[in-house]
Amino acid sequence: MEQIGKALPFVFSLAGTGLKAFGEASSGTAAREDAGFLAAQLRQKAGQERASASISALEAGRQGRLKGSRALAIAAASGAGASDPTVTDILTDISGDARLRALTALFEGEEAARGLETQADAAIRTGEAQQTASRYKAVATVLTGADTLYSRFGATVDDDDDTISTTSSITSGALRRIEAGGTRFG
Repeated sequence: MEQIGKALPFVFSLAGTGLKAFGEASSGTAAREDAGFLAAQLRQKAGQERASASISALEAGRQGRLKGSRALAIAAASGAGASDPTVTDILTDISGDARLRALTALFEGEEAARGLETQADAAIRTGEAQQTASRYKAVATVLTGADTLYSRFGATVDDDDDTISTTSSITSGALRRIEAGGTRFG
């Protein structure tokens, strides 16, 4: 029973190291998945920006046609003809203005969408980097834990006969039992 009590710190330390390494690796996977979700949302918003810009462009064209129609009606009511140079100039200006507003809306929507897609790409890269970093951190945790376990329960080389002897009675007792065919502590 005394051997079990002496072995418990080793077992708890080993289990703690394993759980910490698993948690670090899992956090990286979660970060990558979160980044993927964020990227999907940003890409969806980019599509919505493009759709909104298209609607704004269509509305700008519709407003331009309404203004042109109104200008033509006012010109006709005043007695001017549709081919009068002043009326033609006004209609051309209205049409050009509407086209400019429509193209501006499309441009702004496309730029907003590209910005969101760039953010999505950056989120993916960040998530992948976090996952890679968490894997390295998990490996470092295992190595640090192994070093700690080795320093507490480790072995030393006996230079006289080139054999490894343990510095812990727990480890040496366990090794004797394993050599004797038993694996139970106590």
